[in-house]
Amino acid sequence: LSPSTQSPISNSQSPEGTPSPKNEFINHTNEVPKNGGSDDAIPQDLTALKAEKATLHQMLRSYEKDFFKQHKRQVSSFSDIKPVAGQYRRYKEIKKAIAQLSDK
Repeated sequence: LSPSTQSPISNSQSPEGTPSPKNEFINHTNEVPKNGGSDDAIPQDLTALKAEKATLHQMLRSYEKDFFKQHKRQVSSFSDIKPVAGQYRRYKEIKKAIAQLSDK
């Protein structure tokens, strides 16, 4: 990832300036849907999907809390989530995949 595509959330979560393992994982998920987000990029292991979903959920809630502290309002538009749009997209893909695997 180029520095311009990384989320500013990594700076707010790591005051020491060193990336935490969680941030490295999140940056990696930003790269996954290179093939247009097709289900080929989604692991079929339900346990792995649930673990990734939980990690993304925690990161996204942290972003929303940080956004609120900085702007004194809730996230309400695409421009508000633009720095983490890839993670939101991935979260939705994972939720869909979990639902599909649970139906089988």
